[in-house]
Amino acid sequence: MRKPFLTSGLFGLLTNLPDQSHLLAPADAAIRQELGARLRQALADAATCHADDRTALATLRRAIAAAGTALPAGSTAAARLARLLEQSDARAQHDEPTRALQFIAAELAERIADLTFVPIEEWQPTRAHAGYIAVDELELVTSASADGGEETALRIGARGIDSTARVQELRLRLERWLHRAGCEWQANGPFQLRAHNSPAVGAEQRWFEAWIPVCRRAG
Repeated sequence: MRKPFLTSGLFGLLTNLPDQSHLLAPADAAIRQELGARLRQALADAATCHADDRTALATLRRAIAAAGTALPAGSTAAARLARLLEQSDARAQHDEPTRALQFIAAELAERIADLTFVPIEEWQPTRAHAGYIAVDELELVTSASADGGEETALRIGARGIDSTARVQELRLRLERWLHRAGCEWQANGPFQLRAHNSPAVGAEQRWFEAWIPVCRRAG
């Protein structure tokens, strides 16, 4: 079977995102929640800082750097915090301190939301909820298939609105991992989008998954 083909236009969506080599593991959940709490406290400290905005920005930068090194290497969360640290450097150099602080604080709030996200269960809990670990990370999962057997899939959980651009990005991330793991894994079915919340749940609290069934290559 041919490896997934990435068009130049689609690949351009991820040119600024470092490689994501880490696959989500159950132990990651506790680390993410703990670091999310630390970063949330850093945000609160920066907001009540009685010094100048440069000092508050430095406080956030130290917290971001510490959290980034504590996360699993190769994870999307670590990559996004590293990118935020780069952005804070640029903002500190080219923006006045108050604007730089506002931008970094807003972006950090989004990263915290990803780290600490827990899906809302509207109906009777499902196996998908029972197996939930985190959003925005690549994960290999095995679950019961429709024929009573087992199915392995590569997936990424996401929060928010499943817009066309967002789904396209998630699909590309799945296909890129398969492309690079082509000696060991291959697609075993079509791309799927699985939504787990109704419109009754607020946009930022909705949880959905991008999913590609996979299998190991023979031999």
